[in-house]
Amino acid sequence: MGHMVRKRFVLPDLRDLLHAGFEVIGNFVVDFLSSTNRYKRALYSLIVAGMGGLVLVAAQAGHLVLGTLCVGIFPAGVIWVRAFDIARVRQYLFGIPENKRWEEPDLPQRLIERSPTIEALWTVARCLMLLRQGLASSVESTADNVDRAMLDRRTIRLLDATRAMAALELGDQKQAVRLAALAVPVEVPTIDRAVGRILLSGAWHDVERLAVLKMRWREMPGVLAELSMLIELRAMSTTARVQTLETLEAELIERLSDDARAIGDLPLSEVLIQPSRQLGPYR
Repeated sequence: MGHMVRKRFVLPDLRDLLHAGFEVIGNFVVDFLSSTNRYKRALYSLIVAGMGGLVLVAAQAGHLVLGTLCVGIFPAGVIWVRAFDIARVRQYLFGIPENKRWEEPDLPQRLIERSPTIEALWTVARCLMLLRQGLASSVESTADNVDRAMLDRRTIRLLDATRAMAALELGDQKQAVRLAALAVPVEVPTIDRAVGRILLSGAWHDVERLAVLKMRWREMPGVLAELSMLIELRAMSTTARVQTLETLEAELIERLSDDARAIGDLPLSEVLIQPSRQLGPYR
């Protein structure tokens, strides 16, 4: 059962500040150039002229730095607020996979429409929610509307992972494997486990591909390292497997057994629970 997660205060990082800065300045310029309201354009012109005049007066008085700082306080505040909203949406997005109940950030539709970064993050969140609701057929069409240029690498991997899981639900394993290869690691345990299983199921009888996955994943923390251990256990002799399993915690063994069952290897799944059993050769 999922549970409501207490909201945590999240600070914007440099990427959020840069995105917010470009958006705020870009929105101001677009509004100024596209506005047909002469009073609005006059107001914008007055604001820019006033800010520039204040800097000049401060410079003549020998306080250029102080004047510039005073002028920059207002736009800096606007940029910070926008960056804070971007960070909140990203926190919400990455909380979806781990929590069945998650409170959406209270953001006005106008803000979403005026912030390309927030709109892109919000669309990725919709893809995840569609997948959760069993509407896998709608995920790809929604993902096509995402402006990837507005996303960081980790969020792009989350989007590709979502598309991979949707493709698997629709029976397109080849597409699912292709997208899953682009997605890892997302650094969200439930997502990494699901995507890792997709990759393992596509390579389970290919020794060379399994060796590549094992080498890549064994150095990664968390779920992917566990899945690399599953590849090692698969190749072990009965004696070596028994000795290895004796050193592992029961919860980890149960997870590995579930992983083996999920990728379709029922004999290995049962052997992990009953390690003394013989495991037939793989073809």
